[in-house]
Amino acid sequence: MRATSAARPLLSGTCPSLLSLGWDSLLLTVQLDGALAVTSAKPSPALPGVPTIAQAAGLPQYGIMIGLLDGGTPIAGGIIAPAYDKLYLAEKGKGATCNGKPIHATSEPELLNVLVLYGIDGHQEDPERTMNECRVMADIILGCRNMRNTGCEALDPMYVAEGRYGGRVNTTSKIWDNVAPQIIAEEAGAVWTSANGTPTDYSNPLSRIDQNFTFCVAAPVLHRQLQAIIAGRL
Repeated sequence: MRATSAARPLLSGTCPSLLSLGWDSLLLTVQLDGALAVTSAKPSPALPGVPTIAQAAGLPQYGIMIGLLDGGTPIAGGIIAPAYDKLYLAEKGKGATCNGKPIHATSEPELLNVLVLYGIDGHQEDPERTMNECRVMADIILGCRNMRNTGCEALDPMYVAEGRYGGRVNTTSKIWDNVAPQIIAEEAGAVWTSANGTPTDYSNPLSRIDQNFTFCVAAPVLHRQLQAIIAGRL
Protein backbone atom coordinates (compact mmCIF):
# COMPACT_ATOMS: atom_id res chain seq x y z
CA MET A 1 0.00 0.00 0.00
CA ARG A 2 1.32 3.47 -0.82
CA ALA A 3 2.40 5.50 2.20
CA THR A 4 0.11 8.38 1.30
CA SER A 5 -2.97 6.22 0.87
CA ALA A 6 -2.17 4.50 4.17
CA ALA A 7 -2.20 7.80 6.06
CA ARG A 8 -5.87 8.25 6.82
CA PRO A 9 -6.64 4.77 8.18
CA LEU A 10 -3.40 4.83 10.15
CA LEU A 11 -4.11 8.18 11.77
CA SER A 12 -7.83 7.67 12.26
CA GLY A 13 -7.20 4.27 13.81
CA THR A 14 -4.67 5.72 16.24
CA CYS A 15 -6.44 9.02 16.89
CA PRO A 16 -10.15 8.63 16.00
CA SER A 17 -10.98 12.29 16.64
CA LEU A 18 -7.92 13.77 14.94
CA LEU A 19 -9.13 13.91 11.35
CA SER A 20 -12.33 15.67 12.34
CA LEU A 21 -10.27 18.67 13.44
CA GLY A 22 -9.37 19.53 9.85
CA TRP A 23 -6.04 19.52 8.00
CA ASP A 24 -6.03 23.23 7.19
CA SER A 25 -4.92 24.10 10.71
CA LEU A 26 -1.27 24.85 11.28
CA LEU A 27 -1.30 23.06 14.61
CA LEU A 28 -3.66 20.25 15.54
CA THR A 29 -3.87 18.62 18.95
CA VAL A 30 -5.84 15.78 20.47
CA GLN A 31 -5.90 14.39 23.99
CA LEU A 32 -5.19 10.67 24.24
CA ASP A 33 -5.48 9.29 27.77
CA GLY A 34 -3.60 12.24 29.19
CA ALA A 35 -1.07 12.47 26.35
CA LEU A 36 -1.07 15.15 23.68
CA ALA A 37 -0.70 14.74 19.93
CA VAL A 38 0.93 17.63 18.09
CA THR A 39 0.97 17.86 14.33
CA SER A 40 1.97 20.14 11.51
CA ALA A 41 -0.62 19.99 8.75
CA LYS A 42 1.16 19.73 5.41
CA PRO A 43 -0.46 18.95 2.06
CA SER A 44 -0.36 15.71 0.13
CA PRO A 45 -2.52 13.92 -2.43
CA ALA A 46 -4.23 12.10 0.43
CA LEU A 47 -4.36 14.93 2.94
CA PRO A 48 -4.82 18.33 1.27
CA GLY A 49 -3.92 21.40 3.28
CA VAL A 50 -2.02 24.68 3.17
CA PRO A 51 0.95 24.47 0.74
CA THR A 52 4.42 24.56 2.23
CA ILE A 53 7.11 26.80 0.77
CA ALA A 54 8.73 23.77 -0.86
CA GLN A 55 5.54 22.46 -2.44
CA ALA A 56 4.52 25.91 -3.64
CA ALA A 57 7.90 26.08 -5.40
CA GLY A 58 7.34 22.67 -7.00
CA LEU A 59 9.88 20.93 -4.77
CA PRO A 60 9.32 17.45 -3.30
CA GLN A 61 10.75 18.12 0.18
CA TYR A 62 7.63 18.40 2.33
CA GLY A 63 5.75 16.14 4.69
CA ILE A 64 3.00 15.56 7.25
CA MET A 65 4.08 15.13 10.85
CA ILE A 66 2.23 13.92 13.93
CA GLY A 67 3.97 13.61 17.29
CA LEU A 68 2.59 12.32 20.59
CA LEU A 69 3.72 13.88 23.87
CA ASP A 70 3.45 12.44 27.35
CA GLY A 71 3.99 15.50 29.49
CA GLY A 72 6.99 17.13 27.87
CA THR A 73 8.42 13.96 26.32
CA PRO A 74 7.86 12.67 22.77
CA ILE A 75 6.63 9.05 22.91
CA ALA A 76 5.39 8.36 19.37
CA GLY A 77 5.53 9.94 15.95
CA GLY A 78 4.78 9.55 12.29
CA ILE A 79 5.96 11.41 9.20
CA ILE A 80 4.63 10.96 5.67
CA ALA A 81 6.69 12.11 2.68
CA PRO A 82 4.11 12.06 -0.14
CA ALA A 83 6.49 12.86 -3.00
CA TYR A 84 8.78 9.99 -1.98
CA ASP A 85 6.03 7.56 -0.93
CA LYS A 86 7.63 7.10 2.50
CA LEU A 87 6.04 6.62 5.90
CA TYR A 88 8.26 6.94 8.98
CA LEU A 89 6.97 5.65 12.33
CA ALA A 90 8.31 5.26 15.84
CA GLU A 91 7.08 4.45 19.32
CA LYS A 92 9.19 4.89 22.42
CA GLY A 93 11.15 1.73 23.15
CA LYS A 94 10.08 -0.03 19.94
CA GLY A 95 12.47 1.34 17.32
CA ALA A 96 11.89 3.34 14.15
CA THR A 97 10.82 2.24 10.68
CA CYS A 98 10.46 3.55 7.15
CA ASN A 99 7.72 1.78 5.18
CA GLY A 100 7.85 -0.99 7.76
CA LYS A 101 11.60 -1.59 7.63
CA PRO A 102 13.87 -0.70 10.60
CA ILE A 103 16.06 2.37 10.22
CA HIS A 104 19.20 3.31 12.13
CA ALA A 105 21.47 6.31 12.47
CA THR A 106 24.95 5.92 11.04
CA SER A 107 27.66 4.02 12.93
CA GLU A 108 30.41 6.17 11.37
CA PRO A 109 32.54 7.48 14.26
CA GLU A 110 34.24 10.44 12.56
CA LEU A 111 32.52 13.75 11.80
CA LEU A 112 35.04 14.36 9.03
CA ASN A 113 33.56 11.41 7.13
CA VAL A 114 29.89 12.43 7.14
CA LEU A 115 27.64 15.04 5.57
CA VAL A 116 25.89 17.42 7.97
CA LEU A 117 22.63 19.29 7.36
CA TYR A 118 22.20 22.82 8.70
CA GLY A 119 18.98 24.80 8.48
CA ILE A 120 19.37 28.57 8.64
CA ASP A 121 16.91 31.46 8.34
CA GLY A 122 17.93 35.04 7.66
CA HIS A 123 17.21 37.54 10.46
CA GLN A 124 17.04 40.97 8.89
CA GLU A 125 15.95 42.38 12.23
CA ASP A 126 19.16 41.07 13.82
CA PRO A 127 21.93 40.74 11.19
CA GLU A 128 24.57 39.81 13.75
CA ARG A 129 22.56 36.73 14.70
CA THR A 130 22.72 35.54 11.09
CA MET A 131 26.42 36.40 10.82
CA ASN A 132 27.14 34.45 14.01
CA GLU A 133 25.33 31.42 12.62
CA CYS A 134 27.41 31.66 9.47
CA ARG A 135 30.57 31.55 11.56
CA VAL A 136 29.29 28.45 13.35
CA MET A 137 28.37 26.88 10.00
CA ALA A 138 31.88 27.57 8.68
CA ASP A 139 33.43 25.75 11.63
CA ILE A 140 31.08 22.80 11.14
CA ILE A 141 31.91 22.63 7.44
CA LEU A 142 35.61 22.59 8.27
CA GLY A 143 34.99 19.75 10.72
CA CYS A 144 32.80 17.48 8.55
CA ARG A 145 32.86 16.01 5.05
CA ASN A 146 30.52 18.71 3.70
CA MET A 147 27.23 20.47 4.39
CA ARG A 148 23.78 20.13 2.83
CA ASN A 149 20.23 21.37 3.54
CA THR A 150 16.78 20.82 2.02
CA GLY A 151 15.08 23.14 4.48
CA CYS A 152 12.49 20.49 5.35
CA GLU A 153 12.07 19.87 9.08
CA ALA A 154 10.05 16.75 8.34
CA LEU A 155 12.61 15.03 6.11
CA ASP A 156 16.11 16.27 7.00
CA PRO A 157 16.04 14.62 10.45
CA MET A 158 14.76 11.44 8.77
CA TYR A 159 17.87 11.37 6.60
CA VAL A 160 19.85 11.36 9.85
CA ALA A 161 17.61 8.60 11.25
CA GLU A 162 18.24 6.55 8.11
CA GLY A 163 22.00 7.02 8.36
CA ARG A 164 22.28 8.98 5.14
CA TYR A 165 23.57 12.07 6.94
CA GLY A 166 25.60 12.31 10.11
CA GLY A 167 23.66 15.13 11.75
CA ARG A 168 21.24 18.02 11.41
CA VAL A 169 21.31 21.40 13.16
CA ASN A 170 18.51 23.96 13.10
CA THR A 171 18.00 27.17 15.04
CA THR A 172 14.56 28.31 13.90
CA SER A 173 11.62 25.94 14.32
CA LYS A 174 8.36 25.44 16.19
CA ILE A 175 7.16 22.70 18.49
CA TRP A 176 5.24 20.97 15.68
CA ASP A 177 8.46 20.80 13.65
CA ASN A 178 10.22 18.84 16.37
CA VAL A 179 8.09 16.34 18.25
CA ALA A 180 7.60 13.67 15.57
CA PRO A 181 11.14 13.85 14.11
CA GLN A 182 12.64 13.71 17.58
CA ILE A 183 11.07 10.43 18.66
CA ILE A 184 11.76 8.82 15.27
CA ALA A 185 15.40 9.92 15.31
CA GLU A 186 15.87 8.83 18.91
CA GLU A 187 14.36 5.42 18.25
CA ALA A 188 16.74 5.10 15.29
CA GLY A 189 19.64 5.57 17.71
CA ALA A 190 20.34 9.29 17.33
CA VAL A 191 20.65 11.91 20.07
CA TRP A 192 18.32 14.95 19.94
CA THR A 193 19.03 18.09 21.98
CA SER A 194 18.78 21.84 21.56
CA ALA A 195 21.34 23.32 19.16
CA ASN A 196 23.56 24.04 22.16
CA GLY A 197 23.32 20.49 23.47
CA THR A 198 20.81 20.91 26.30
CA PRO A 199 17.79 18.61 26.76
CA THR A 200 14.57 19.68 25.04
CA ASP A 201 11.36 19.82 27.06
CA TYR A 202 7.90 20.34 25.55
CA SER A 203 5.87 20.69 28.75
CA ASN A 204 2.68 22.75 28.42
CA PRO A 205 2.90 22.70 24.62
CA LEU A 206 -0.28 24.66 23.94
CA SER A 207 1.20 27.66 25.75
CA ARG A 208 4.38 27.48 23.65
CA ILE A 209 3.02 27.72 20.12
CA ASP A 210 5.04 30.86 19.39
CA GLN A 211 8.24 29.70 21.09
CA ASN A 212 11.32 29.09 18.98
CA PHE A 213 12.93 25.66 19.35
CA THR A 214 16.40 24.77 18.17
CA PHE A 215 17.82 21.29 17.71
CA CYS A 216 20.92 19.26 17.05
CA VAL A 217 20.34 15.63 16.05
CA ALA A 218 23.07 13.12 15.27
CA ALA A 219 24.38 9.67 16.09
CA PRO A 220 25.79 9.79 19.67
CA VAL A 221 29.50 9.98 18.83
CA LEU A 222 28.86 12.52 16.06
CA HIS A 223 26.60 14.55 18.33
CA ARG A 224 29.46 14.91 20.79
CA GLN A 225 31.77 16.09 18.02
CA LEU A 226 29.21 18.58 16.75
CA GLN A 227 28.70 19.95 20.25
CA ALA A 228 32.43 20.42 20.64
CA ILE A 229 32.04 22.96 17.82
CA ILE A 230 28.60 24.42 18.61
CA ALA A 231 27.92 24.36 22.35
CA GLY A 232 27.24 27.80 23.80
CA ARG A 233 27.46 29.57 20.43
CA LEU A 234 23.84 29.34 19.28
